[in-house]
Amino acid sequence: MEDAVPISLCHGWGASPTYLLNRELLGIDISKAGHGQVTLRPSPVTEVEWAEGSVVTRYGKISAQWKRDVDGVYRFEARLPVQMTWKAPGLRDISVSMDQDHVYVRGTVPVHEAAPKRTPLVDCSG
Repeated sequence: MEDAVPISLCHGWGASPTYLLNRELLGIDISKAGHGQVTLRPSPVTEVEWAEGSVVTRYGKISAQWKRDVDGVYRFEARLPVQMTWKAPGLRDISVSMDQDHVYVRGTVPVHEAAPKRTPLVDCSG
């Protein structure tokens, strides 16, 4: 987690986990969506076989998914509104297609080993 993200580990109803999972694991970074830009940077880890989700922007919904194939390769797909610009650092073997409303981005993703478990910043157990 980043120091700049407003999170509270004591409040389960906070929105930070959803934001962080979409950005850090799924790979949809909408921090510049107000300017019509999205960064696609999925981060699969060996302990997770797939991830899927979407984020709504003023330009429309961005959907993404990645999953591990039987050959062990992680394949990523995203659909985003045609009005948005995008970049995909770290995505390999990229292919792009379009229709009238959407851009479809596909590629493969290098897998990361999960980080070792850390002690929480705040103990909310009681």
